[in-house]
Amino acid sequence: MRLEASGSWKLETGYWKLARRQDDAPCDLTKIEDGFWCLRCRQARRAPELDNDGACAACGLTPEKTRLCFKSWVPKCGMHEMGPHDKPCCTSPTCCRIEVLGAPVNYRCAGCGAQAASEAKILHRRAGHRTEIQQVCSRSGRFPHGGALPVKKKEEEPPKEGEKGK
Repeated sequence: MRLEASGSWKLETGYWKLARRQDDAPCDLTKIEDGFWCLRCRQARRAPELDNDGACAACGLTPEKTRLCFKSWVPKCGMHEMGPHDKPCCTSPTCCRIEVLGAPVNYRCAGCGAQAASEAKILHRRAGHRTEIQQVCSRSGRFPHGGALPVKKKEEEPPKEGEKGK
């Protein structure tokens, strides 16, 4: 088995190969709101999306209150056969439908790299270092929370038998 140093796994001709990730930009945390994170559904919920007793409407579990980072994106384009993109490409109401993707904001120690859901829960990996706490989006580096736009490659059709010489 051969391995090449880089970011994510990909199967290539029978060998596992690490494929290089492109443009892993961190999330800029521009739109942070207080909200709820459902641990069973693994989705962000706003207060109107909860039942009267404060439970998740989809699964019935009580979500934990946290700070959430919200980003808008277009998961697919209906008329132009495009993949996901960040802004609508046309004015048709049926083509590009904007969705909002929420992710919990975590806290990370800049000195040791320890990360937790709140500042009080951080377990530092070593003592005697500078403990500067930073806010970090849990989906940082993945589109739309930073990172490159996923590209869907079209497969080329092989030429038909009668069209090879044309």
